[in-house]
Amino acid sequence: MFRIEGAPRGVRIIGSLKGALLRDLLETLSEGQVMLDLSEVREADDSAVAILARLPAGFRLVNSPRWLALWIEQEWRPPAPAGAPGVRREP
Repeated sequence: MFRIEGAPRGVRIIGSLKGALLRDLLETLSEGQVMLDLSEVREADDSAVAILARLPAGFRLVNSPRWLALWIEQEWRPPAPAGAPGVRREP
């Protein structure tokens, strides 16, 4: 579970980031510029990372731990085509 704290220009998320809870949080935030401070996120699930990687304009991620930033960046990349070097096909 995670905790939410108001920050000067956004929201700070603390603890474990789970997709369903994150989706609920984002639905409650008003439109406009919203910064999500991820500095105290300790763990996340696939669903939460997918949501963060596809946030609409107006949301900005700040202070993301390196491991989380890399995971989000990986979500942005398109999947490699089948048969590309380094991609293994399932039998």
